[in-house]
Amino acid sequence: MPKLSVPTNIICFFVFISSIIVLTACKQDCSKTVPCPGYNDAVLDAWFPYFDKQVLIFKSNTNLYDTLVLNLTDSTIAYDYNTGLGRPNSGCNQTKSFAYTKRDSVNYPAFGISLNSAQDAYSTVQKRSTSLNFYNNYFYGQDLGDNGFSNFSISGSEIITPQTFTNYAFNRIVYPIVQIVSGDSSITKIPGVYKIIYAKNHGIIGYETNPGGVSWIKQ
Repeated sequence: MPKLSVPTNIICFFVFISSIIVLTACKQDCSKTVPCPGYNDAVLDAWFPYFDKQVLIFKSNTNLYDTLVLNLTDSTIAYDYNTGLGRPNSGCNQTKSFAYTKRDSVNYPAFGISLNSAQDAYSTVQKRSTSLNFYNNYFYGQDLGDNGFSNFSISGSEIITPQTFTNYAFNRIVYPIVQIVSGDSSITKIPGVYKIIYAKNHGIIGYETNPGGVSWIKQ
């Protein structure tokens, strides 16, 4: 049975048409630009309602005072990101950060907090997290919702599920909802903060430090 041959000009025609289809699809999808608004996240701000030049004062059970002055160091402004074929799935990422100019023993800010809100391209899920440097220790909280974080890592060595309390009495004040994240002080022996108490609409209301398990309460 003789083989059927396709004329070269027909092959070229179909290759040409296929190229146009691919290029058209790429023009529509590969260079799609999506707006990302500036930082504006009510959930993160509810748990850590901080502002530029805010002064936080804590008093210890040994009658010492610790004053933290928060300086706004970053707040994402509106920008556009690209999606589509051949583009990284960057999505919309927004951050607001504060730091205290005082340095700890390893020259990190004595206190620094970064509030992070992210949404992957083509996703409707908002991912909220916080990064917190506090006197030699690093706390990273993930999956923040209305009732707090699902978990924290502490200096990369421990994964902690925060304790959540309602109507929590602390320093003669009752807070509607509070979370406590605490490392194992037998493991987290680095001098500095190993336990943080934070309340919705109030931020950090207390913490504990090594050595000696010293308690500090917001004034």
